Amino acid sequence: MNYIDFDNVILDTYLPIFKDYHDKSKIGTFIDDANYVMQKDWAQILRESPIINDGIEIIKTLDIAQNCILTKIHSLTNEGSSKIIFLREKGIECPIILVPYNVSKTDVVNAKDNVLVDDNLLNLNEWYQTGGIPIFFSKDDLDVDAYGRKNAIYSKTRTLKILRQYQK
Repeated sequence: MNYIDFDNVILDTYLPIFKDYHDKSKIGTFIDDANYVMQKDWAQILRESPIINDGIEIIKTLDIAQNCILTKIHSLTNEGSSKIIFLREKGIECPIILVPYNVSKTDVVNAKDNVLVDDNLLNLNEWYQTGGIPIFFSKDDLDVDAYGRKNAIYSKTRTLKILRQYQK
């Protein structure tokens, strides 16, 4: 099975989520990132987020029996439902698995011998440690994730086309 992360792999959600965070956080408005993200208008975020490197169109060409969206969420009724509705409206038919933000992706699905395309090296490290095949996604072809961690060991891609080679 191939698992595809959502945020910053399919859609570039960083700026629409955090565009006002940095200014407001300077004055102590937010308690933590989880609460901040949980309260955002996710339908609006998804409308404002650019699709990365034709990801939606590529996913539509993949076998739905072998590919799945695996996305962390902060809220089932806000973020989770908005992502599902967005993907279905875009014609994505593959399964979508929602992972609570405080739970590891490897606690929700079996990583062993399965592929994960993700932009977060922490997720990829856990995937690798449990026998999975990690692929580092970087829309800009960089070797550093959003948290400043350097990728030195995982295969890297800037397109979901790589998943075609993992279909059986």
